[in-house]
Amino acid sequence: MLYRSAPLGLAQFDRRMRFVRVNEALAEINGLPVEAHLGRLAWDLVPDLQSAAEPLFRRVLDQGETITGIEFTGQTAKAPGVQRDWVEQFYPLRDPETQEVAGVGIVCEEVTERKRAERTRELAAARAGSPGEESVRHRQRPGQLQRPRRDHPADDAGHADRPHRRPGAGA
Repeated sequence: MLYRSAPLGLAQFDRRMRFVRVNEALAEINGLPVEAHLGRLAWDLVPDLQSAAEPLFRRVLDQGETITGIEFTGQTAKAPGVQRDWVEQFYPLRDPETQEVAGVGIVCEEVTERKRAERTRELAAARAGSPGEESVRHRQRPGQLQRPRRDHPADDAGHADRPHRRPGAGA
């Protein structure tokens, strides 16, 4: 029931990283029928994924680790020649008796339109010369954290010793 009604792409892969189950939402994202996925590697269908996704699959399989918030960009059969964006979660599928990792489950959300809108806003802000995130990023040296601008002393309350991190930025 979950696989049929979920608004997000869902799939299960075996230890050889081949599709064993996929829902209609993911089939739609990839632009191929469910049956075209079964028994195939994800990068057979979306070649742009292999270099980034394969090491993450292996990490889940070898270490039993869940990995969340993975951003991918690539092309699919749904829209050849068009870059698409996804955010995915990878998690281990465990054998109920042995608890050994038997495969990988994924949850996939297509975020192409949201990412396109973000890039458009960033470009517009950069062209207008506004002090948006894009201009801060250009002034910042690699690895350096910027402190947030504070327009009022009350904004500093209890936070003067903590560096500002962009939402979604790594630790």
